[in-house]
Amino acid sequence: MPYKLIEGEKIKDWKGFVDSSAIYVAIVDEGFCDNMICLEQTLYAKSINIPSILVIKEGINQTIPDLFDGLNLIETLYYNDSNRKEVMKKLGKKLKEIKIKLDKEFSRENET
Repeated sequence: MPYKLIEGEKIKDWKGFVDSSAIYVAIVDEGFCDNMICLEQTLYAKSINIPSILVIKEGINQTIPDLFDGLNLIETLYYNDSNRKEVMKKLGKKLKEIKIKLDKEFSRENET
C-alpha cells in the first residue's frame, strides 16, 4: 500500500493526494528504484506535469538517469551524509517560498 512520505502513513488513494497537491517532492536514495510505489508516483507526476523537486543522494542519479526525464522540475538538490541536514533546510525554505507564492495567487483570484 502506498505511503504518504512526509507523514509516513499509509494511504489508499495516493493519486488523489497527488492530484490535489501543488508540488511533487521525491527524496531519492539507494532504495528508491526498488520501491514500485516511488516509481509509480514519479511516473504519475510526469503524466500530470505537476511541478517537482528532486532531492537526490549524490551518485544515485547516474544509475537512474531516464526516470526523471520529463518531470516538470523546478529544483534539483543533491545531498550526501555530511550536508543532508543543510539540504533538507533548503528544501523546507523552497517549499515555504512556493506556499507563500501560491497563497498570494489564491488570494488574488478570490478578490476578482
